[in-house]
Amino acid sequence: MSLKLNYSYLFCITNCAKKYVWLIDANTLKVAKQFGNKGLARAEFEMPIEVKISQEIDSSVSLYELNLQRVKKIDLSNVFSSSFNEWNVITDSVADNALFGIMDDITIITDSLLLCQKQAGDNYQIFSYNTYTKKISIIDQYKGFDKKPLLSRISWFSRCNVTSSYKEKRYAIIFKYLNSVSFYDLNNNLIKHHSFEQVKPPETYEEYNNMTTSANYFNYYYATDNFLFVSRLINNSDRSEILCFDWNGNLLKILDIDHKVVLFAVNDQSFELYTIPRLVGSSTIKIYKFNYSL
Repeated sequence: MSLKLNYSYLFCITNCAKKYVWLIDANTLKVAKQFGNKGLARAEFEMPIEVKISQEIDSSVSLYELNLQRVKKIDLSNVFSSSFNEWNVITDSVADNALFGIMDDITIITDSLLLCQKQAGDNYQIFSYNTYTKKISIIDQYKGFDKKPLLSRISWFSRCNVTSSYKEKRYAIIFKYLNSVSFYDLNNNLIKHHSFEQVKPPETYEEYNNMTTSANYFNYYYATDNFLFVSRLINNSDRSEILCFDWNGNLLKILDIDHKVVLFAVNDQSFELYTIPRLVGSSTIKIYKFNYSL
């Protein structure tokens, strides 16, 4: 699942419901529209992932079909018209052939530069792709770490996500189990690196299936033009934390949340936070809305 705030609606992609796309009113928190059946047709979805961008360029959202190598664009401006037809608001195009095989996740950092993430087995790798020159480059995602040989030997250390600020032209790599965040500029220069826990030798993790019972780890993130928000689950606890950074890599605040956050979205203009908690054994979801300050 993924969650994105688009104007006055929460745009949710889910793979556990009959309809893939849910639009939720950000004020009432009620479901306003559901569409997108499972299938291979233009207005249907198979394995959609969001093409992430930190600002709203227009009233559309793009989804990448992971196993079809296609991009589907949804025009949200017409979704709530009386004559709504999902076949009229979804356009379908072939994705760039050069990206086939390296694109498990996509974030747009400039008009011509994409950052892509690829999982190969248990290993994760970050690539940059220039849409004009068609050049693909491997990004050294371990800058800032002083134990690269150790990191390279333990595949689950590489589990990470990449996101960016379209406005600031910077990106961040978030390591899930290393509890670390690294910030970079467009030249791949490291701006700032945060490690909230030290990298430990692998033998300390064997008993607990690669994680100690006391470990904290990042599980979701949300990027806006001005800020990066990263949620961290606290093991042996029913609460979470959301870390707030600016794009210079400065940690501005840690928000304490009284439940385990699965997904969240942020309006950094009105300082509103929307969270979806983990509900074990339930087929329903809850959405919480908070006001926060930095």
